[in-house]
Amino acid sequence: MDKLVVGIAVIAALASGTYAYMMRGELDREKAMVTTAEQSVSMLKRGADDAAKKAAAANASLDTCTTQLSDVQAKLEAITSKKPGRQH
Repeated sequence: MDKLVVGIAVIAALASGTYAYMMRGELDREKAMVTTAEQSVSMLKRGADDAAKKAAAANASLDTCTTQLSDVQAKLEAITSKKPGRQH
């Protein structure tokens, strides 16, 4: 009976060890996937930050162009209003 108990204990220990080894491998794979996902998130955040900076710069440039256009239109209107005989 003692041999049977010892045999069962050995089999249980081997099975537990095998299971733990398999789970360790699974854990390592999951950790690698998490690391990859974190890197992807970081890259996406950097891309979003870059896009936001470019959009802000484009908006500033558009504002400058709009201001310049308004100035040019005002000058054009001033010039055309001073010349007699010209009408829109």
